[in-house]
Amino acid sequence: MFLFATTLNEIANGPVSQSHIDLANYLKPEDVVLTFNWDTLVDLAMMEATEWVSDSGYGIKPHRIFRDGWVDLIEKSSANALIKLHGSVNWLTAHPVYDGEELVLTHALPADSLFVYEYATRPYATHAGRYTGGYAKMTYGYYPPNLTDIPGRSAPEGYVIVKVQSEMSWMPKGQSGEQGIVSMPLIIPPVKTKSYQFFGTLFERL
Repeated sequence: MFLFATTLNEIANGPVSQSHIDLANYLKPEDVVLTFNWDTLVDLAMMEATEWVSDSGYGIKPHRIFRDGWVDLIEKSSANALIKLHGSVNWLTAHPVYDGEELVLTHALPADSLFVYEYATRPYATHAGRYTGGYAKMTYGYYPPNLTDIPGRSAPEGYVIVKVQSEMSWMPKGQSGEQGIVSMPLIIPPVKTKSYQFFGTLFERL
């Protein structure tokens, strides 16, 4: 999942696509853009060419948005809706773990809770502190920011949660913090069985 998202982030890491800006300029206020793509090329173009904002523009309400830190939503209506039917590389959720035989998210919020990454101009807390800078808006290095100030999943009665992190000689040393819950891209990957239900009612509402 991370390798898949990284490839798409590298593609979008640069000037905003003029072809996508041309498309955005053709939109009327009542138009809705539907896409199965995970990249942020059209998001960036709509943000530049129209009054589109990620706070309200995805057709669903994010829990929080990352703008050099996790912030609350701005109460502003978007010019158009951008509906991403397979998620997006800048949509984040908690990293999943196994609870017995069941795969569960590590945050204690509803499964359909959505976090949106917009930009970072300084290091953020991430997995093993491995922040990578130099990325344009709506794109990030290999690891997105951790989810901070949200409740984590509790251990079952009689158990404790232990965090173990392997260190290999070829792995880069982290240069930033690592507090919070490790996040990952919220996308439906190109596999035979697509797990829409894993994210609660999110995709059903879309």
